[in-house]
Amino acid sequence: MMPKGNTNIIVRKTYEINDGQWRKFVKEFNNTFNRQSSVEDKKEFYSSNVYGYSYHAFAVSDNGNIIGHTSLIPSQYRAGDQTVMMGISGGTFVSKEHRSNIFLFREMYNKLKKYAQKEGMTATLGVPNKNSFQYVTKILNKVHIGDLNYYVLPVRLGNIMDLKFKSICNFLSRLAILAWYWINKLYILFHNPKDEKPIYEVIKSTDFLNKRFKKGYGQVADDTCGQYYYKLEDEGGIRVAYIMYANGKSGADLKSLLRISNIILGQEMVDMVMYIGLLNFFPRFLFKVPKSKIPQKLPLTVD
Repeated sequence: MMPKGNTNIIVRKTYEINDGQWRKFVKEFNNTFNRQSSVEDKKEFYSSNVYGYSYHAFAVSDNGNIIGHTSLIPSQYRAGDQTVMMGISGGTFVSKEHRSNIFLFREMYNKLKKYAQKEGMTATLGVPNKNSFQYVTKILNKVHIGDLNYYVLPVRLGNIMDLKFKSICNFLSRLAILAWYWINKLYILFHNPKDEKPIYEVIKSTDFLNKRFKKGYGQVADDTCGQYYYKLEDEGGIRVAYIMYANGKSGADLKSLLRISNIILGQEMVDMVMYIGLLNFFPRFLFKVPKSKIPQKLPLTVD
C-alpha cells in the first residue's frame, strides 16, 4: 500500500544508501530539526552498533525528493537465556508540506518493521516526544511500558538557579555535595545496593561499548575500577554531565555510581550531574526529580 500523492516507500540498510540519497536525507533532516548534521555524521551514527548498520525507511516523492524517514538501530538483547535482536526507533520526520498525510509515518514504520522482522528483529523500542506519543500508541499500536526517570546531583546551585552571590552559593553547594559523597562512601561499607538483573537487557559487550561510545564521551575503562562513560552538554547555559554507563568490578551498583560521579567532579567543571533511565535500585547519591519538575516526559514504548 502506498501513501497518497505517488509517494514511494523504500527500505535500505545503512550501507545500501547511495550518495544522492544521503545528501537528500541529511538536507531534509537538518531542515526539519534545525540541525547542522553532515552526511559523515549520519553514516557514523547509524553504523555505530554491533551489527555495523541500521534499517531505514524513506518516503520518496514522485520527483525523487526524500520527504520522510524513520529508522531502527539494531542491538543485541538478552531475553532469559536467549540472545535476540531489538531495534531502537529514531530519526523520524515527515517534511512539513507533507504532514497532511497523517498515515505516512505509519506506512514507513510498517514497511520497515516487516523488513526487519524477516531478518530476526523481535521488538522495537522507542521514546517518542509529546507531539508523537498519541500517534505512536494509537496508530502504531505501540505499548507504553513506563516513563524514564530523571536523577540529578546539583553541584553548583548558584549557576543552576541563577542565584545572587553565585560564587558563594556554588562553593557552599559543592561543599555539601562533597560531604554527601563521603556519607555515601561510608554507607556502602555496610550496604551496597545493586542493580537487579532485568528480564530483558542490552548485551554490553566490549564491541557494543566501543561502538556506542565511539567519540565525544568522557571515559574511564580499565581492569581495576570497571568501565565508565559520560557526556558533557550545555543545557541553556547549565553545564551538565550525563552518566551514560557505569559498571564497576562488582557490577552496576551504588559503588559504581559514586565512582563515576567522583570521576566527573574531579575532572570536569560541571553544574549538574544527571542520569536518565530506569534503575532497579535506589541510587541514594542522586536525587530523583519529581514528575512535576521534569523538563519533559520520556515515555518508553515497545512493539
